[in-house]
Amino acid sequence: MLQLKALKFDNKTVYVDAVKTAAWYDSLPSIAHSAHCGCEDCCVYVEHIKHVSPELQAFFTTLGLDPTKEAEVWCADPDELYYVADYHVSGEIQSVSELEWFTIGEASIGITNVTTLPSAMIPASFTLPLLEIIIKLSFRSGA
Repeated sequence: MLQLKALKFDNKTVYVDAVKTAAWYDSLPSIAHSAHCGCEDCCVYVEHIKHVSPELQAFFTTLGLDPTKEAEVWCADPDELYYVADYHVSGEIQSVSELEWFTIGEASIGITNVTTLPSAMIPASFTLPLLEIIIKLSFRSGA
């Protein structure tokens, strides 16, 4: 049974099931572990994401999301340690299919509904309704 909680972002309501999301993440390896990826970019990201602002940490917690797991991560600018990460959360946006970019702490965040599964980028245990959370941040300026 979904335990949806209404959250406001960018003047839009997003419904999330943080309990279900946290349960999904509990069973997943760190992105720094070879069972997920374990490349140098993922290892650097995991080390830095642990030290983000309290606002961004609270955002992750509110969603039930462990920022060291599940994500598809890539380093867009190694000199600035500028990363983009895609996470997935149980929930949906009901009034629109996606939100415009907004800022929490040092991160730019976009949220969109996932409408089809399966996907090679999403663990098979994840089910609809599902949100994709896209996070862009630089650890040089923020950490």
